[in-house]
Amino acid sequence: MNGMEFIVEHEQRIRRMIRVACRGNRAMLDDLWDEAMDRVPRLVDTLWDGERPLTPYVMHSLRWYIYKRIRALKNAPEPLLDETPVDDRCDEDTHDESEEVYNILSHVSAYDSMLIRMRVIEGMSFEKMGRKLGLLQPTVRKRFLAALNRLREAYVQS
Repeated sequence: MNGMEFIVEHEQRIRRMIRVACRGNRAMLDDLWDEAMDRVPRLVDTLWDGERPLTPYVMHSLRWYIYKRIRALKNAPEPLLDETPVDDRCDEDTHDESEEVYNILSHVSAYDSMLIRMRVIEGMSFEKMGRKLGLLQPTVRKRFLAALNRLREAYVQS
């Protein structure tokens, strides 16, 4: 059995496990579902030794990972978006631009603004962001693009 076959066979059970762990937090549920879909094929195809029964092994590993990610998300520090003192040498335009950036970022969630700040303002690679957040690189890329789309929508609406 490969990873995708396992997902198809156990999709409802995996979704139920994630839904129970998230306790109704829809945004977290969607994120964890995406991460599970990234993780399960790797568990089945590369990490499973073939000796233990497959279903309990994958479900135990996935449950451990889900609760670890939920704890990490809940304990994540607030993003550092406090306004910094403007240097006296800066002209008024630069100050207005930085205020506009903070105002735009205030239209999305703290997590989204943190991702956008890390990538756009600090110039981090997706790999470095993944290491800092404890996520896989494709997951960080997906979350960043989704956050950027939400930021665009919020900016257009305002």
